Amino acid sequence: AKIYGFGFLTSKVVFTHHHLETQLASGALDVSQLNDVAMVQCWRSRDESRSYCSRVCCANAIKNILKLKQKRPDLPIYVFYRDVMPYGFTEHYYTKARDAVVVFIRYDDDTKPKVTFHNGDGADVSAHDPALDRDIQLHVDLVVLSSGVEPGDNEELSELFGVGLDEDGFF
Repeated sequence: AKIYGFGFLTSKVVFTHHHLETQLASGALDVSQLNDVAMVQCWRSRDESRSYCSRVCCANAIKNILKLKQKRPDLPIYVFYRDVMPYGFTEHYYTKARDAVVVFIRYDDDTKPKVTFHNGDGADVSAHDPALDRDIQLHVDLVVLSSGVEPGDNEELSELFGVGLDEDGFF
């Protein structure tokens, strides 16, 4: 589990967007009890091991942001991103998220956010904010990770149907 980083599978305050969506839909997450939320885009994506953009993570994150803001408009949400890629109609929702006072903080390979944990009391997310040109540290109750899409073991199907795979293993 340690290879995943950011507390994934080791901290109860770290969710993927899929898990957040499930918690929001079922009502298991009490949004009224949250003080701050941080989201990290391109987690385990767009690096040496997985160099591509999945093209769905940003839209999913924005959907969850708007759901959180619908339930609690005053909830501070900070999104650490490399690039925001809302494709097609989702550009409108990105604008709605910005209008809902969601703070988007850019990072690059050299300034990826770092997450540290306290004994059951949320997490600290530290990063360099290029807009402020200084390091920042936020204490949050929840860290939500955007994980890219991974190809399955497609070799056998590729051969069976005579369909090629790209360099990342997708059809």
